[in-house]
Amino acid sequence: MKINTSIQLIKKYAACPVCGNALLGNGNGALVIHTDRFVRSCRCGWHVELGPEEIKRFEESGEARKPASQTQNNTNNGRANHVGRNQEKY
Repeated sequence: MKINTSIQLIKKYAACPVCGNALLGNGNGALVIHTDRFVRSCRCGWHVELGPEEIKRFEESGEARKPASQTQNNTNNGRANHVGRNQEKY
């Protein structure tokens, strides 16, 4: 997978479209990128898995070539909701 494609997919799926969670690890969700596969899951059960055909369509759509500032995602103006390791969310 091209690195720009990986970056744009990460931005597109940074926040869960169901619950808005943008955290990974420790039971919050997962992100797996292989040469021909992209997987993002969330603690709420939402899951997306793109194989070679879906990745190729994403690249051909032009979305993978957009500058980072034009990529739409579900974060707060490009900033993820982040709670540090030793912080509580209020």
